Amino acid sequence: MPTTATSRPAEAAGAAGNPFLFGALAPEMWRPAFAWSAEANEKFHRAFVALSYEWQGFLGRRAKEDMSLLQRISSSSSPEGVWAAYVAFFQKAAEEYAQEFARLSTLLVRLQSPNAVAEPQLPENPAASPPLDKAA
Repeated sequence: MPTTATSRPAEAAGAAGNPFLFGALAPEMWRPAFAWSAEANEKFHRAFVALSYEWQGFLGRRAKEDMSLLQRISSSSSPEGVWAAYVAFFQKAAEEYAQEFARLSTLLVRLQSPNAVAEPQLPENPAASPPLDKAA
């Protein structure tokens, strides 16, 4: 008799530790965590893509301005013209970088809020992105 009494708890302990008996239940137990993780990963990915798109668009617009600086400097006929071209370039660059950092920070705040329902929509055509407010 004592052997049956001791064998039942041993069998129960062995069954609880057996991964093959509960192997079919493991995916079902973790399904809510996997669903939440996939949703959080998708939201993080969309936020990262939106930030990357905004920053790369800005850098593309700034590259055009950087290249036009060389044209303005080479077309200057006096040292004052070169100085004026540099001053205008750096003033515009400072304004545009300040505007871009403000855009990125508002985008980050909007994306990090817990009740954010929709991520910003990316335009289909990169050339259709909104131009900067001021021109040189």
